[in-house]
Amino acid sequence: MSIQIKHCKSEDLKDCSKLMAEVYGAPPYCEKWDINDAYSYLNKFLKIDSKGCLLAHDRSTLIGALFCYSYPWHKEKLTYIQELFVSLEYRRKGVASMLLDYLNDKDTCKVWLIANEKSEAFQFYKAKGLAEVGDYKLISGKINNSGLLANADNQGSVPQAHK
Repeated sequence: MSIQIKHCKSEDLKDCSKLMAEVYGAPPYCEKWDINDAYSYLNKFLKIDSKGCLLAHDRSTLIGALFCYSYPWHKEKLTYIQELFVSLEYRRKGVASMLLDYLNDKDTCKVWLIANEKSEAFQFYKAKGLAEVGDYKLISGKINNSGLLANADNQGSVPQAHK
């Protein structure tokens, strides 16, 4: 195994989209991603903060990716991890750690993310020292051109979060 980390470029997004759809199609997520939607989604993060978009390759095979963005937050730097996914075959081999280490090799910063507590990723983040923030809750709903919608179908449901 010869893992290399590099910055993502627009020409890498097709392979990233396929890997993301594969990873999030498996339990516990069981999400159905259209490749074109995944491409558009990841491309937005590449445009927001290209330095926060990293890929892990084993030789020429894409095995993982990190999409995040950073910004100033109360006199500190805050990095929001939007997506961190690793191919099923390469889990528990240090790939996610390598992506995070490469991302932040200079500065210390706060990190925020949303994680599915039934996922291996949730346990990974906790093992890395991240903790749940007790006063904050994910609030979900729907909105249209008339504003927020109170909907019995939506109350208590949480969209599937990726991490």
